[in-house]
Amino acid sequence: MKVLVVFVVVLTWVGNAAAWEVVTPLGITVQASTSTIQQFDKHWQTFEDQTFPNRPNVGQYLNDIGPKWETIDWSVIDQFYLLLYHQHGSPDQADPTKLIVSIRPVAYRCWGSHGDGYDFSSSYGCIDGLYAGNNKIFIHLGDDPGQRWGTYRPFCGTALEHELNHYFLFWRGDLPWKSEGPGFVSSYKSVGELCQ
Repeated sequence: MKVLVVFVVVLTWVGNAAAWEVVTPLGITVQASTSTIQQFDKHWQTFEDQTFPNRPNVGQYLNDIGPKWETIDWSVIDQFYLLLYHQHGSPDQADPTKLIVSIRPVAYRCWGSHGDGYDFSSSYGCIDGLYAGNNKIFIHLGDDPGQRWGTYRPFCGTALEHELNHYFLFWRGDLPWKSEGPGFVSSYKSVGELCQ
């Protein structure tokens, strides 16, 4: 009986790693943990016309408002995908229904590691995004709320464009898909029209 209880606890803990999931109209799966969602809502609350990051009084006042997780426009990920898919020559092997976009929590200790913004923590250190192989992209929403809010355009301040370039180069079979060198830079495509 004790073994069964431990097993159930382990399953609950593992299952919480990606406790939230949505599938975009194109079929891309977006995942996040409960703690990432809670952090997002606190991170983007406003107080006295300020936004960000870990203020001690965040959420203390009833008039705190800001972008909320439930108003993120996930369909914009499809727009990024389709625009870059066509620009990269519509690789046959790229399949949006197999792609997972994992939203990572912001690591506040990483602020400014790559310019003026937030990062998340990974085995590579503090990074903005990661394309981890054939079908998984990791980004964070610390610099962009994933929705129109003030001057923000959904996902334009994230690493989504960058990581999708890695993804499509992988599926095209281009060797520079892993690197950040000249081969990758010369093959890079832009979603600029979505971010104007």
